[in-house]
Amino acid sequence: MSPRRARDYELEAGDVLLSSRGTLLKMTVVKPEDIQEKALVFSQNFLRIRVSDRSKYEPNFIKAFMESPIGQYYLQAYQRGTTVTVLSHKDVASIKLPKLTFDHQREVAQMLLHADELYQKAMEEAKGKHEKSYTDSYQLMGISNSYSKID
Repeated sequence: MSPRRARDYELEAGDVLLSSRGTLLKMTVVKPEDIQEKALVFSQNFLRIRVSDRSKYEPNFIKAFMESPIGQYYLQAYQRGTTVTVLSHKDVASIKLPKLTFDHQREVAQMLLHADELYQKAMEEAKGKHEKSYTDSYQLMGISNSYSKID
C-alpha cells in the first residue's frame, strides 16, 4: 500500500470507530492520547465516522446515539449477511442524528462519559473486594503460602 493510501486510513482524534463485521457492534472515539505515541490506522473490519465540521457534531454524542436503543435498531436493521453480518459505510451515513445544538450534544456526551467513569470505578472497586475475599478465604483454608499471585 502506498504511503498516500495508508494516510487515508490514518485515525485522528475525534474519529468514531464502529465494528462493521459480526453481530456485536462495538464503538469507540479516538482520543488524542491514543495517537500521541504513533499513528494508528483502521482495518476493513471497521467503519470510521469522521466529523467534518466539529462545531456542529460532538463525536462522543454520535457514539452515544449509535449505542442508544434507536441507534442500535438502525445499525442492526442495516446489517447484511447470514454467516457474517456486515455494515456498509453508505448505510451508516444514512442514519439521521437528532438535531441538537452543539452545547446540548456536549451535555449529553459529558453526562454519559461521567456515567461510564463511575461505572468503571465501581467495577474496579468490586473487583478489588472480590479478590480480597478470595485471598482472605485462602488464608482461612491455610493455603495462602502455597501459591504466588501472577499479575
